[in-house]
Amino acid sequence: MAKFCIDPGHAPNGEPDPGAVNSDTGLRECDVALTIGNKVAQYLQEAGYEISSPVDNNWLACVWRKQ
Repeated sequence: MAKFCIDPGHAPNGEPDPGAVNSDTGLRECDVALTIGNKVAQYLQEAGYEISSPVDNNWLACVWRKQ
């Protein structure tokens, strides 16, 4: 079975770097990236794949996979 690490980038709470922020709406890049990352992870899990994510405190699995 394939394993995936979903790393949406930026800290989920926006600290220390929220990424781009829309000055009109306040929408933050970190929030959009996290939403998309969660949807991708859910889709892959439902398809039967194993998912790791630094957002889920499974950072070591993701670091190992990146090497």
